[in-house]
Amino acid sequence: MTDLSDRAENAGSLPERKQRFDGIVDKVVERWNSGLNNVPGNLDLSGFLKLLGADRVGDYISTKLHATVANVDRRGAVPQQYETTLLDEEGLTLKAQLKQLHRWSWPLREIASLIDTQQRSGHNKGGSPEDWKVYYAVRWEEHIHLFLPGFFRVLASLQGFCNPANAGGMPFGLNNIAEKLDMGGWDEAAGIPSERDDSAPKTIQSLVYRLQKNVRSARDYSYVLKSFGPHDRFATIGSFSRLGDVFYRIPNLANSLLESLFGEVQGMGILAWKNLIDDAIRPLIINCPEKYWKDFLPALVPPLLMWLVEHIEWDALSHAAPDKANDGAIDEETEVSKEAVLRLLFEGMVGLCTDLISPMTRNDTAIVVNSKEMAFAAKEVELRNAALQKKLLLRAFVLERQVHTNPCQN
Repeated sequence: MTDLSDRAENAGSLPERKQRFDGIVDKVVERWNSGLNNVPGNLDLSGFLKLLGADRVGDYISTKLHATVANVDRRGAVPQQYETTLLDEEGLTLKAQLKQLHRWSWPLREIASLIDTQQRSGHNKGGSPEDWKVYYAVRWEEHIHLFLPGFFRVLASLQGFCNPANAGGMPFGLNNIAEKLDMGGWDEAAGIPSERDDSAPKTIQSLVYRLQKNVRSARDYSYVLKSFGPHDRFATIGSFSRLGDVFYRIPNLANSLLESLFGEVQGMGILAWKNLIDDAIRPLIINCPEKYWKDFLPALVPPLLMWLVEHIEWDALSHAAPDKANDGAIDEETEVSKEAVLRLLFEGMVGLCTDLISPMTRNDTAIVVNSKEMAFAAKEVELRNAALQKKLLLRAFVLERQVHTNPCQN
């Protein structure tokens, strides 16, 4: 996808480039909407489970094998048996199908890659940054408006999948599938190599792992920053935030984001919170054009901070997702990964506060600590200075609207 986008950007006149680029993006948006529109129920929980193939896994678990081999009856199998119940040919075929079904989420990654490629290509060409912003607006507006409705529905569905209150609506044998969804990504997030043996015999548990991986991957495509070689790339939300007016002038944008991301936060684990804050919320705040601060930031930030206070508490998180198969105890290796992810989460929280109110030096210039704006700003001095100036203005905007409380009040 990146190679196609590079070729579209680097040959011919601007109208010719736009025509080629539109052809590429149109195909991505068409595949995205076509895949989602074929799901029954407009992506309610039942429809989303069908999109994932979770209904097929539930049917497989609940169906009795027609074989003469002893102990192959999966009807009524409990999660403790999943690790020891080997997959037959039908199960192995289903596991391969789950991997193919996951292609519905590929446009999330592709659209972010296209935006990233265009941003990098624009900064490497001549002309002023403002000229390129206008150029982006002409190119992206129609595509974004066609992509976003399905994107908000998918975000809400991903959050609903992880909500333990929806366990009763899960397919047979998968009631607790979201319980350890985050734990599967702790090692990767903490930089600890996974020791799972992919060559081991496949069991029912491997089907559950595949479903969890597909959901976690789709969530990552939506709002987790990824590194590709020398370049860091935002996922979909962060990429949209880089489009400026094209994105932020969408009506009711803050409420749409809040409803889709935070409508069902009960099942979000420490890794999900870390990724959401660091790679989605912070870019949304940092990249918001100044003329939208008055409407967008007050609509987004106060509810967000209230949710964070309510749901991100150290004691609650430190006891999250115990290994129930081991009497509630978490083994030492899991504990190491978990503590590393907790540290990353609170680094993200500090970064969010820094983005809103940067500390000041004696020279009244912002110390931009861990700021994604500076990390992704172009190297040119003029643009970096503009980013720093914007940060000072944002600090003043937030301080003017702070709410003072009287500790003596009841």
